[in-house]
Amino acid sequence: MPFIPDMISRWLILFVVVAVALGLTAWYWPAPLESPADPTDSSYVPKPEWWVLFLNQLVSIFRGPLMVIGTVVVPGGLALLLLTLPFIDRSPERDPFLRKKSMALAIAIVLLLTALSIMAYVQHFVTPHP
Repeated sequence: MPFIPDMISRWLILFVVVAVALGLTAWYWPAPLESPADPTDSSYVPKPEWWVLFLNQLVSIFRGPLMVIGTVVVPGGLALLLLTLPFIDRSPERDPFLRKKSMALAIAIVLLLTALSIMAYVQHFVTPHP
């Protein structure tokens, strides 16, 4: 199959379909924006975005002198683990079902981050603040 014009036409059609779908989604369900920031309002309770809920919950769990664990040690350890994973797991096997240790570790980390995010969601969005 020639790249020009067949592949270009396919990718262009895909681009247009995705752009229209994204535009329609943004049109029918717009982002819930709040009012402009007011620095004199001391009653405003900030709420974290969804992608940092687990980090916010770590900060809520580790308070006082242990705060360095929730802000530096755990996120830094996860980042270090992610960077060193190719050197730690040198198995030639590529099937995920045959890499039980690596997959068990990855599933445990994902479950932990999901649980922390759910806890933070309940704390910040479900439970009313005084």
